[in-house]
Amino acid sequence: MDGAIRETIDRAQLWRAQTPQGFHFPAILAAHRAVAGQVLTDDAAVAEAAGMAPIVVLGSEDNLKVTTAQDLAAAERLLAARTGDIRVGQGFDVHPFGPGDQIIVCGVAIPHDASLVGHSDADVGLHALTDALLGAIGAGDIGMHFPPAEPRWRSAASDRFLAHAAALVREKGGEIAAVDVTIICERRRPLSASASPAAAKASPPKPSQRCASRCSRAPFANIKPAFPAKAGIHPANPQADEWVPAFAGNAGPYMSEAVPRLGLPLRHPAALVATAGGIGLLPLMPGTWASLAALPCAWAISALAGRGALAVAAILVFALGCWAAATVAGASGHKDPGFIVVDEVAAQWLVLVAAPLDWRAYLAALLLFRVFDITKPWPVRAIERRVAGGLGIMLDDFAAALYAILLLLIGEGVFGVRP
Repeated sequence: MDGAIRETIDRAQLWRAQTPQGFHFPAILAAHRAVAGQVLTDDAAVAEAAGMAPIVVLGSEDNLKVTTAQDLAAAERLLAARTGDIRVGQGFDVHPFGPGDQIIVCGVAIPHDASLVGHSDADVGLHALTDALLGAIGAGDIGMHFPPAEPRWRSAASDRFLAHAAALVREKGGEIAAVDVTIICERRRPLSASASPAAAKASPPKPSQRCASRCSRAPFANIKPAFPAKAGIHPANPQADEWVPAFAGNAGPYMSEAVPRLGLPLRHPAALVATAGGIGLLPLMPGTWASLAALPCAWAISALAGRGALAVAAILVFALGCWAAATVAGASGHKDPGFIVVDEVAAQWLVLVAAPLDWRAYLAALLLFRVFDITKPWPVRAIERRVAGGLGIMLDDFAAALYAILLLLIGEGVFGVRP
């Protein structure tokens, strides 16, 4: 053959055979055995040679026989074209702590000295994931489908909510490709042994590890979205200062670096300033720790540039703190959240302007300021209540600082040191 076209055949009566071809298995097996050893092109030829009469039915171009790498690539392109309408949903859930002895996250019961408060089992992981699925198909949120006012959902297992959401996705013609859930806890949770005592003692499981182990076995882990609905929007409302939030996305990872109570990422300049580099996030006495951390900085400034420079630094931090405190307080939804401690740093520096470079004077300045900042005598309390925004957050601590300065100057000999 030289590759030249000799004649054009009338195609009206021609059919293109596709593979795979369909036969009743016993019949085609008997046909193969009957013509064993003959050279035949396909199953239809085998059936014909064995005396069967194959018939022609309409096929589809999508009916691919995957044999070679090129066939596999073609099949992947076909599937990708079918799933071109990809939807991503994101969910968020939060519950406050209450009395109890365990928390439930992604269906895993984690021993703890408290429980999460909720109408159902308060499973933040599955609630967030349920909201993500509902949001992806524009079906509202979990509260619309399972109202907390209905008694039948009291203490209900949250996997029922998730199963309902997954069923709605399937009804819309969608499939779930992957899910990713991030649990952010405010403090470390003590855990009891869940395996053998020796293994638990050697390596106690972390909550994230136990949740990941359970979620990896969940039936919703290997599907792909093609949701008909276009959008789903639903808010989340934190109900207490101490809570465990969960973030979820149903297609690809959804990541958040936000510190839960701040409302901003910790790397945000306002968050860094307001929390004094994260000191405000310490679980106990953040204001006292911030005042304590201010001492060596004040000592260095006074030793290198004098107490006048320390006074200027205190005023500059006061001005910067007004902006940072207002920004973070607005983002967190609280008037004066306890993790804002830049006010303690600036006010402590102001008190130390009246103290010489002597450890006894610095200790006296620290103790006096903490006493007045905590007890808040008049007008400190009045300023805190009546002055709004970042200025109010900063100003009440400066008023407490003036009390401490006054006692340092009047005492003159506090701890044997004259300022």
